[in-house]
Amino acid sequence: MLTFVYFRYVDPSTEGIGSRPGWFEIAYSVVAFAALAGVGYWLGRRWTRRLQQSGGGAADLETRRRALLVPFLLGGITFLGWALAGAIWGVLLPWLLGGLSWPLALRTMFGTTVVAGTVASLYAFLSAERRWRHILPEFFPEGGLVGVRGVPRLRVRSRLLIVFLLISVLPMSVLGVVSYTRARLLVGADAGAAGSLAADVLVLIGFVMAVGIAAAVGLAISVSRSVAEPLGALAGAPCGTSRRGRSSASRPASRSGSEPCWSRSPPATPTWSRP
Repeated sequence: MLTFVYFRYVDPSTEGIGSRPGWFEIAYSVVAFAALAGVGYWLGRRWTRRLQQSGGGAADLETRRRALLVPFLLGGITFLGWALAGAIWGVLLPWLLGGLSWPLALRTMFGTTVVAGTVASLYAFLSAERRWRHILPEFFPEGGLVGVRGVPRLRVRSRLLIVFLLISVLPMSVLGVVSYTRARLLVGADAGAAGSLAADVLVLIGFVMAVGIAAAVGLAISVSRSVAEPLGALAGAPCGTSRRGRSSASRPASRSGSEPCWSRSPPATPTWSRP
């Protein structure tokens, strides 16, 4: 919706700015959106069918690998949907309406796929991973997540770096491109056109800043939860719980069985006497 509003009503270089979508465009958008949603649902169901038939604890190695790849799958499906949306609304729809312009089509595909698709895919991955973390123990009742090969590991440093690049570099790049294109339009323009272009630049900057701040806040909350919640669960785990998720017999647990390790006082530091 934000992409449609930007290219239709906000960006003054877009052809047909401010025009209301006709019945053909509305029907086309509804059918195309339903088709994209159906393709995404079919891909997800095809991948997770084996997980539903495994029965949790009796899962084999391939099923466990598929279970670990579910967040990556949802992120990939989201990015694929945005890439197809860029081609459907950026190329196919203008061609059907008889007004295909390749510069405008490339701008629409870039904004839909690279800008909006990247942010939406990362948000889908972080949200799916946060919810899927509570279901993974059904496929790993005795632990052993690290032993499954063929699964990429997105470490904390990589997560923070990717989110930092998206919330800082991407909005600045969009603002830089917008400023450059408007500066080119100002060359040779008369006084009236120059004032209108300057006002349009303010609207563009405000729109990009508002959307960028909202996306930055959403991604920051998602990545903070993906890092803080596992650490909180680890800090609140009983001392008798090992890394593999089973109780250790060498160290007795507390009476309630839920006393965290950090709540106990540390062992006394030995005092070394000089000879």
